[in-house]
Amino acid sequence: MFGYVIANVDALSQEDKATYRAMYCGLCRTLGNRHGLWGRMMLTYDMTFLVLLLSALDQEALTGGAFVCPAHPLKKQQCLITPHTAYVADISAVLAYYQAMDDVRDEHKLTGTIRAAAMKKAAQASAARYPEQGDAIQAALQTLHEMEVSGETNPDLPANAFGDALGSVFALEGAQAVNQLRAFGWSLGRFIYLMDAAIDLTDDLKKERYNALMAVPSDQHHALLQSQMALCTALYEQLPIVRFKDILDNILYSGIWTRYQSSSKGKTAS
Repeated sequence: MFGYVIANVDALSQEDKATYRAMYCGLCRTLGNRHGLWGRMMLTYDMTFLVLLLSALDQEALTGGAFVCPAHPLKKQQCLITPHTAYVADISAVLAYYQAMDDVRDEHKLTGTIRAAAMKKAAQASAARYPEQGDAIQAALQTLHEMEVSGETNPDLPANAFGDALGSVFALEGAQAVNQLRAFGWSLGRFIYLMDAAIDLTDDLKKERYNALMAVPSDQHHALLQSQMALCTALYEQLPIVRFKDILDNILYSGIWTRYQSSSKGKTAS
């Protein structure tokens, strides 16, 4: 359920594009430093968004600079690390582990078993550092599993469960506007869950897998997502953003629709 909270990089200025990439690289380096080689496998643009958002609420100094990336060794890359990058790296480990466990439980994937085994130690250590977030993620995914087993047809209920998890993730203790962050994270989590369901519906029905939108007519999906994103952006606009706003705006008003638009075009073409 990752890969949705991304930028529309073609619409970013060169400066913002460089900042976005450097934040991504900073998170990658931190994941590697904290959790080893498998840590880098937990890297997502979704969590890069969280680094940007938490860092946009303060004026804490950024560190980093040029470095040699193992994946791109011929040219030095730039990275930016903020005081929130380590937290996001740990949360990435917890989310990646439980996603792998979900793959094992729901689809009995061997790849999920391998990933879960490799990530377990890092996820447990990270969850111990942030017990509220670790417990919230685990509880939400257990609730989602129970709803999938029961065939819950009200999409609000599983969407709320995922929203609760992401709300806790965004509500970092000590962060600026923590209550507003929780509300925003909850709303964004609901949107991500519903968008994932909308994109996967056709495939899920073919494979007889649970989908929260199975009882909602397809022609209502876009309006449902627009309504949820309207709430999400309204909460976002209340946050006291002091930097990186152009990048954050790009992600929430444009980039986040990229995969949905691509999926819709593919369905139309078929």
